[in-house]
Amino acid sequence: MKFAHPIWLLGALFALLVAALFVWGGIGLARASRRFGDPDRMRELVTARAARRRAWKGVWVVLATALSFVALARPQYGRGTKLIPATNLDVVVVLDFSKSMYARDIAPSRIDRAKAEVARLIRSLPGARFGAVAFAGEPIGFPVTSDGAAIAQFFRQLEPNDMPVGGTAIARALARARELLASDPKSHDHSRVIMLVTDGEDLEGDPVAVARSAGEEGTTVHVVQIGGRTPERIPAVGPDGKMAGYRTDETGQPLTTALSAEGEAQLAQWRRSRPARSSARSAARPASTPSQRT
Repeated sequence: MKFAHPIWLLGALFALLVAALFVWGGIGLARASRRFGDPDRMRELVTARAARRRAWKGVWVVLATALSFVALARPQYGRGTKLIPATNLDVVVVLDFSKSMYARDIAPSRIDRAKAEVARLIRSLPGARFGAVAFAGEPIGFPVTSDGAAIAQFFRQLEPNDMPVGGTAIARALARARELLASDPKSHDHSRVIMLVTDGEDLEGDPVAVARSAGEEGTTVHVVQIGGRTPERIPAVGPDGKMAGYRTDETGQPLTTALSAEGEAQLAQWRRSRPARSSARSAARPASTPSQRT
């Protein structure tokens, strides 16, 4: 047992003063009664004896006074270290939901592994706020919230087949993430991070320019690339979530996803051109990009 402010324990001595006053008052009452008349005759005249009740009241007043000062001293029991989660970090996860994310070169599939890693990230950052952007050809956003479980559920309930427009529009997705941070009044005073998880390069926009603009606003951009250099066939997944063969093009040739020269060049350009306040990080496995728009 220890006390945060032990100086207040001295105030418990005040309870002794209160007790002394009650005792002195009782002695004075007894003396006054003897001066007034015969004590035996006076006991016959009163209908009730309040001495016992008066004594108990005094005991409770003294005890309450002493405990009040003990409480002010803030008694503490036990020792330990508790990590207080940060509450000034906003993270917008931008997750690729193009159909190439169904590829199974990463078990059980790229999209399932990405969802699991995002959920693990959310659990590892208690107190941080999260936003979400799911994208293929067009982005779908979820506002920044302190309910990380809602963000994990948002990604968990989506599948690449649910995206209305196919493709890999990274620039639009990053722009949507910037909008989510800009529209939240609390984010202006917080550390802001955009984490992009993708397996392909943007063939429609300029993600480097969007990342540079985000960096100039003080937002850090991290990039997690999923996939490998070996061509991987893209499964055809039905509405029931079961694999029904592999995707093919109009001529019946299989669609594959693999690291391309364009994707590698775009990643290199990203690293060269990112602003000082922005950063890019790649996973151990290199980026991959579908051989055709998926």
